[in-house]
Amino acid sequence: MTSSLHIIGAGAWGTALALTAERAGSHVTLHTQSQKQADELSRSRENQLYLPGITLPDNLQITADRHALRDADALLIVIPAQRFEALCLSLKSILPPTIPVVLCSKGIEVGGNNRLLSEIAQAYLTNPLLVLSGPNLAREIAQDLPAATTLAGNKDVSHKVATMIHHTYFRCYTSEDIIGVQVAGALKNVLSIACGITQGMGLGHNAVAALLSRGLIEMRRLGLQLGAISDTFMGLAGVGDLSLTCSSELSRNFSLGIALGRGESLEAILAKRVSVTEGVYTAKAVHELNARLANELPICEIVYRILYKNLSPQEALEQLAARPLKEEIY
Repeated sequence: MTSSLHIIGAGAWGTALALTAERAGSHVTLHTQSQKQADELSRSRENQLYLPGITLPDNLQITADRHALRDADALLIVIPAQRFEALCLSLKSILPPTIPVVLCSKGIEVGGNNRLLSEIAQAYLTNPLLVLSGPNLAREIAQDLPAATTLAGNKDVSHKVATMIHHTYFRCYTSEDIIGVQVAGALKNVLSIACGITQGMGLGHNAVAALLSRGLIEMRRLGLQLGAISDTFMGLAGVGDLSLTCSSELSRNFSLGIALGRGESLEAILAKRVSVTEGVYTAKAVHELNARLANELPICEIVYRILYKNLSPQEALEQLAARPLKEEIY
């Protein structure tokens, strides 16, 4: 029997996941934010704003009616992290509790308790929760280029949902570390901004490699304090996604960092973008969270100061370079 997979969020990543699930043989319904957007996508069969040039198959259903979710076998949520709580609240009275919910956004709540998305979902929904994260650029997935991802959560449920999206060119690995996969997916965006700034300043490959490797240690350090499994950070959701996001200008976070490193203001960069650059918000969330946890996260903290405290990239470089010599501790 064909599985019915619903996706909320018709941005680049949500649309790409809809395409890859359709290739896996699922019956896919893509939920837009408005009826106007649903009508436009249905008419043009192309997401011209977020994925121009990619044709949407005729059997891909597009709707703005949330009540259609009652027929789903699984739901993927692909919206900006800072809008996640409002969506969960709206789904509370609509979504049957047996439907697995897959969190495909990458971020941490700004303000409040700086919750992971799974913690926000658990406050409103009783559904089985999974997290999907990995080195997956939306346009390449949409183009059906080979990729792999991690689906974390209950082993039986994750295997069931994996069959709905897994196919020859989209390999889906499962994990039970729902915390580690989320921390990795969130922090890699902050670290990607740091690496982009370094490239934008023309500081060379050595500097980027140093930031990437030390950033991985910060990611793991925070993850372990929140209850993650160490090995997760050496997998697709950790070093895999980090290495991709810190090296490709298709990454919104890396390209934002490059622009900052070249002297553009954050306001000017964001004004030209239609998609959310999650790392900007996550940098603030990590700063707030770490004010309570007291971890040593110097790269994440420097990115926060650049974005929110008017620290110049040159001053940031000098502050990182002036840190005292120490043993390399993992």
